Amino acid sequence: MRFLGWYLKITAGGAAIGAAMELFMIHTGFYEKRKELGKPAQRLKP
Repeated sequence: MRFLGWYLKITAGGAAIGAAMELFMIHTGFYEKRKELGKPAQRLKP
């Protein structure tokens, strides 16, 4: 329990960084580009 505050800070920081990365990928259109690149691979699946 002594380091609980430290763990909470690390967890909150990691969540904030992850959320920022997701927002950046949505803003730049990463997911749409990824879908387009994945279409040929989906056609090859049996």
